Amino acid sequence: RVRYVRNKKNIGSIGNFNKCIELAKGEYFLLLPHDDTLLRDSIVNFVKGLGDPEVGFVYSSIRVINAIGEATHNKVNYNVDKLFSSEETLTDIVDNFVPIQLAMARTSILQRLGGFDFKYGVFTDVHLWSKIAFDGWKSCYNKEPLFCHRIHPEQGQVAFLESNLKTLSKHWGENLDKKFWIENSYNHLFLKLSHFLLSEMEAHNYDASHAKIELLKIFAVTHFRGILVAMIKLDFPVVMRDLSIVKPLIKEYSFRNVLLFYPLVIMKAAVRKLGKGYKNNN
Repeated sequence: RVRYVRNKKNIGSIGNFNKCIELAKGEYFLLLPHDDTLLRDSIVNFVKGLGDPEVGFVYSSIRVINAIGEATHNKVNYNVDKLFSSEETLTDIVDNFVPIQLAMARTSILQRLGGFDFKYGVFTDVHLWSKIAFDGWKSCYNKEPLFCHRIHPEQGQVAFLESNLKTLSKHWGENLDKKFWIENSYNHLFLKLSHFLLSEMEAHNYDASHAKIELLKIFAVTHFRGILVAMIKLDFPVVMRDLSIVKPLIKEYSFRNVLLFYPLVIMKAAVRKLGKGYKNNN
């Protein structure tokens, strides 16, 4: 029952994910990255959640492990199992941002929706699960961790956050240069994802007011942190790149909301910094 397929060349992580979906023949699809592991009885519990014909995908809380496989902590969104409507799934995605690291979905849905979209980069998985919800499917959440998500320096998400082109080139399947960041910086991709989520919510007549505020809060933190780190490193091209996002940011969220939340983010960051300094001095 096991099929082994080797690509003739490196087609990148996302290309490989889509190749797996294309070749899949089973009713259910589970993508297991090479650095993550499944826990005992995980498949049984994933399949159990898909017993409801209205459920499009199943996911769970997360056991985080380090590079050598030691458990560090669990990420738990809820202490009880949950059955979400399509709209509730989207709320969970926004409120517990990127809560779905690994999921089992119906293969037919993934193949019909076209799999993972390259243009959303590090958020391509969030985009896909959101598309399934917008397609009208429910989701099922398991309170117990069903897998281990490994955090390590060679991880694609870490490479995006640290602008590490060397590591990211391996994940992308091609040699990338600094031009890549024009359209693919973490903040640029976040803004692209949030635009997709908010516009689709409005198109489906979902209340997008809560999502707009929560997404802006998340974006403000990463945006401010990115500019601050770049200034400390005297990396002025990155500073200018992240400042150029302000115009589309205001267009998406309004000048009033940006003016309201950015000072709050800066104040909270300053308080945390002062708090750490006081703790270290004592």
